[in-house]
Amino acid sequence: FYNPGTLYIASLRAPGTAATSTAYGTSTIQLSSDNTFALVNVTFSNLSSPETAVYLRLGNPGDVGTDILRLPTGQISGASWIFQDGATFTAAGLVAALKSGRIFLDIQTAQYPTSELHGAFIQSSGSLAFSPPATAPTLADTPLAAADAARFLTQATLGPTKAEIDSLTGKRQADLANWITAQMALPASSHDAATDADFLAFVKPSGGNYSQQNRQAAWWKIAVTGPDQLRQRVAFALSEILVVSDANSTLQVQVSGMADSYDVLVNGAFGNFRQLLENVTLHPIMGVYLSGLRSAKGTFDSKGNVLTSADENYAREVMQLFTIGLNQLQPDGTLKLDPSGLPIPTYDQTTITQTAKIFTGWAFQSADANVAGNFRGSASDYLHPMMLYPAFHDDTAKTIVGGVIVPANQGGAADLKLVLDTLFNHANTGPFISRELIQRLVTSNPSPGYVYRVAQVFANNGAGVRGD
Repeated sequence: FYNPGTLYIASLRAPGTAATSTAYGTSTIQLSSDNTFALVNVTFSNLSSPETAVYLRLGNPGDVGTDILRLPTGQISGASWIFQDGATFTAAGLVAALKSGRIFLDIQTAQYPTSELHGAFIQSSGSLAFSPPATAPTLADTPLAAADAARFLTQATLGPTKAEIDSLTGKRQADLANWITAQMALPASSHDAATDADFLAFVKPSGGNYSQQNRQAAWWKIAVTGPDQLRQRVAFALSEILVVSDANSTLQVQVSGMADSYDVLVNGAFGNFRQLLENVTLHPIMGVYLSGLRSAKGTFDSKGNVLTSADENYAREVMQLFTIGLNQLQPDGTLKLDPSGLPIPTYDQTTITQTAKIFTGWAFQSADANVAGNFRGSASDYLHPMMLYPAFHDDTAKTIVGGVIVPANQGGAADLKLVLDTLFNHANTGPFISRELIQRLVTSNPSPGYVYRVAQVFANNGAGVRGD
């Protein structure tokens, strides 16, 4: 298999039927250049129970699908898939299905017999060595047509008015820059204050209860009438990346806390990503949603057997979803490939376990962090950042992503700073977050050149600042 052909990659996630699973993985299919066969690779971690079967299936999104190839269990490297005509499928039909995104993989386990990990294959691009993309052509500075003004405002607001479209029609590029500057100068509309106002105006007079409906009504009012449209548009994009949800039963009743956590995104929309990452990490809403709040260092019996261990949920998600992603990236967001033409994982289960130790010892604010009972017994406070309880933090040395050593006994605050700095400065974070933002603000399938240009500004805003 000297010519790696075309690469298809599937990010393996737990489907809705296995919502409590923390398993994850990646599968790749390398289609030969002559479309006659492919090589299949599967890597995964954290399955709840032993595998029972692994299948490639054909179907549309949401389908159970039809089995087309049973694969061996375990980590798979270079399993051969030879395309042949059969009673149900033709070789050409299978290749066409792969190219159109209709092939997916399911890993079945004893606890989740229908599927614990699932992922559809999509064509990907990557390279062993990186070559910077060509410089983008200069944009002609011609007067904006009404359609162009509407397109810009649709991307930069939560919905333009006819008057706003008219105000930019006929303007030039400098006028768009001035519009952005003026928007960034506007004060932030507060969702917490608007939620309270909605309750006082529409619910309290009739004797109703404070609820998430007040927060949702406040969100819509700001979206429709708020002057700081660009800030709110960026905050909404960030909320789809740094996700929390009131679908969580504990958070369902935390109306002010949920509004306050959204205001963290609103206030950080034009700030620095490193600070935003810390603010999100320490917000109690995130602490509850990804179960980092009250995660404590591991305990052991007299023989050294593990009794309890640090919660791994936030450690996994802060890497996978918030910063670096599953696989190493080139500066343009395409995959960095190994000599065999396969993606290179950014971390493994050991990295997650080690990183989880860093996020131990954080809980609700209380009067005294040195009173052991306050770690689990203090009153819930969703409006102030979590605080460190040193007795519950794991002060052992850890090795995190990139082989970075976290020294022993430097304290929980220093540990947190080091891991967030490491993730923030990782080569993946710029292209990963830039692509996520482009997808939510501009276009769902940005070119590598577009991602590269934005990621370059993430790395240096022109004044030596990273993460602006």
